[in-house]
Amino acid sequence: QQTSQKQTPKGPKVVPIAPAPTTHTQQSPMTLASKSSDDSAEPEDESRAVAADEDKRRRNTAASARFRVKKKLKEQALEQTAREMTVKAEALEKRVHELETETRWLKSLITERDPNVLGSVQCPCHHPEGLEPSSKRPRT
Repeated sequence: QQTSQKQTPKGPKVVPIAPAPTTHTQQSPMTLASKSSDDSAEPEDESRAVAADEDKRRRNTAASARFRVKKKLKEQALEQTAREMTVKAEALEKRVHELETETRWLKSLITERDPNVLGSVQCPCHHPEGLEPSSKRPRT
């Protein structure tokens, strides 16, 4: 049996082409009578084969559709995970920056003895207004 392909938006679609009609030569009535039972079985077998092919095609189409849906869901889940990880990475980078700033500020507290210099050092993570030498630290 021959098939032709028609292009559809979802891809090629195989469409069966009807088999070429058979021509019978002149036969005696006896020969025709003996073949009549065979002829009736032939279209039945052919229709079963066509039905089986159509069923197989339908199942394959359904399986392809399920696969595409599953693939799309998996891609969406990966994209969501990527977005979440990006947000988390940005938050962690911000936290690292805050901790580095706090570390520099604390080191300056330990090493610096001049209270006027402490007022110019600001820790934006905990003390956005900076450290006032007179109010926060007693003079020695």
